[in-house]
Amino acid sequence: SGSGKEFFGLRDHRPEDGLRNVAWKRTADRSTLLVIERTQPDPPRLRVAIDLTTPTAALGVRPEEPVDARQLEERAISLAASIVVAADHLGYEVGLSVLGIDSRPIPVRRTPRHRDRMLAELARIDLDLPRSGRVRLPAVEREGAALVVVHPARVDPDIVPGGALHYTARQLERLVEPGALEPDGRDAATEPEGAAA
Repeated sequence: SGSGKEFFGLRDHRPEDGLRNVAWKRTADRSTLLVIERTQPDPPRLRVAIDLTTPTAALGVRPEEPVDARQLEERAISLAASIVVAADHLGYEVGLSVLGIDSRPIPVRRTPRHRDRMLAELARIDLDLPRSGRVRLPAVEREGAALVVVHPARVDPDIVPGGALHYTARQLERLVEPGALEPDGRDAATEPEGAAA
C-alpha cells in the first residue's frame, strides 16, 4: 500500500485517517468505518547507456580540440556516472548498459548497493579492449524505462531505438549550467528550434 491512485484494498479506520478516504458505501451496513488503501506509485525508471562501439582512434577528434579521444571517452564515462547518481537521488530506478564492450546489461532497480554496482561497472571499463558494433540493450519498452545514451563524440541516434535522449562528452562543461542545453543536445541559447545536434 502507498499513496498512489490505484485501489489496493480496504482496512479498518484508524484515528489518523482522514474522512476523505472512507469507503462510505462499504461502511453503510457496518458498525465501523472502512478506509480505502491505495497502491504505492511506481517510481520512474531509466536506463543509462554509454556508447563505446567506436574505437578510440576512430572517434574523429580534431587537432584543435582541447581534449583528445581518450579524454572524451573518460568524460563520457563520468557523464554516465553522473546521470546514474542524479537519477538515483531523484528516486528513479536505474539500469546500465555499456555498448560496444562485452558487458552484461545491469537491470533497472533502486537500492544503494545497486547504484554502487553500476558505478563500479563504469569504473572497471577497460578502454583498451576491442570494440564491437554489437549492442546488448534490453527492450526498454518491456522494462518501462526511459533511455539516455551518452556518446564520447558524435551522436549516433541509430544505435538504439527511437525516443532516447542523447548526450555527448563534448557537452560536459555546458551541462553543468542549468538550461544550457536541451535534452537532445541542442544549445538552447544559440541553436534554432529543430537544429540537429
